[in-house]
Amino acid sequence: MGCYNQRWEIKNIKGNSKRTIQNNLRAADDQSQNVIISLLETKMTQTQALGRIREFYAVGPVKIKRLLLITKEQKVLVIKNKI
Repeated sequence: MGCYNQRWEIKNIKGNSKRTIQNNLRAADDQSQNVIISLLETKMTQTQALGRIREFYAVGPVKIKRLLLITKEQKVLVIKNKI
């Protein structure tokens, strides 16, 4: 099954605090197994975001199977793609 018939949750990150990514991922984890995070409206760097995503996955079980990250340069990074 392709990604066209699946529900995706989009999180547009606006804050820059240490917990911004984790809080958004925690909410998304209950909403969908497929998540897109956009960094277009935050001052957070791509490196900071990737580190915070790693921290989120390190703390315990996560239901998110597919995670995409949209960078400030509008590139899409596949962070996690587990079927």
